[in-house]
Amino acid sequence: MAITEYDAFGPWIYEVTDKHPLPPQFEKQVEEHDYEILIKIPRDIERRKANPDMALYNYVIGCFEEKIYIYQRLESEVTKHIVNIKEVCALRDLHNLLLGEYQLYTADSIISFKYNTVSSDLIKKLTDWIRSKQVFNKEQSSVPSINDEAVASIDDIYSNIYHAMQREEDHLKIIALQEKVKLKYVNHNPIQKIYKSLLNSHLQSGLYLKSSTDIILLQRGFSFTKMGYTDYSNMFTYIPFKHIKNVSVNPSSLTSEVVNIKIEANNHTFDMMLKADNASLKGFENYIEKICSK
Repeated sequence: MAITEYDAFGPWIYEVTDKHPLPPQFEKQVEEHDYEILIKIPRDIERRKANPDMALYNYVIGCFEEKIYIYQRLESEVTKHIVNIKEVCALRDLHNLLLGEYQLYTADSIISFKYNTVSSDLIKKLTDWIRSKQVFNKEQSSVPSINDEAVASIDDIYSNIYHAMQREEDHLKIIALQEKVKLKYVNHNPIQKIYKSLLNSHLQSGLYLKSSTDIILLQRGFSFTKMGYTDYSNMFTYIPFKHIKNVSVNPSSLTSEVVNIKIEANNHTFDMMLKADNASLKGFENYIEKICSK
């Protein structure tokens, strides 16, 4: 038995069911398919400010066969965007406490929506479905040799995420990692050193993985953090092998202690920062170059 949309409304993403039907504004626009996933994403408004006459949902997203159907409410109109799985060149899921943002990259656009992380399990289900449709990569040679225990040297959150992912998928390997480190700015004059140390005192930690279909970047929301600041954000980026076109390694504009690795996927670029003396840097470079050459 369905409950009223207003009574059920809150920060939660719902799967569309008999109990939680399509929002009225979307009923005529959503194509009829036997969707494997069909979810509705609420607008960003406090429950106490909502009322029964409002349009309470901004998106309906459906997954069927090899396509993602994205229906977006713009005022009183609903638009439709159909993305073929082959067009997805990256996914990104950013968490900052209860604030979440999901980004789906195609060659010519970024489709993005905000959500409350109380519903991160349904966002993960969406991500897992998209990744399951990607092309399996048989190439497993020359993977950098980084022991699983090495993940214990960085933030606990990465260790927990990595071991959870290991239980769910095969062929998962660590290809690079970075501990959180204090920057020294040794090549700067005293005033620059003090100024930069206050604004960007540490390079954040990160964990970089490969699966059977993609490169996975597990990072904080910001590459650098200022003195005394605690960053609670974390970011998951998934880049399918087949869309990686080029990788470049250059000194960071902030300090020569850090290198900026740019991964190009079609028309998009994704950054990862490592210390210039990071022991996993060379192995990562060699591995990713072989991926690009295929």
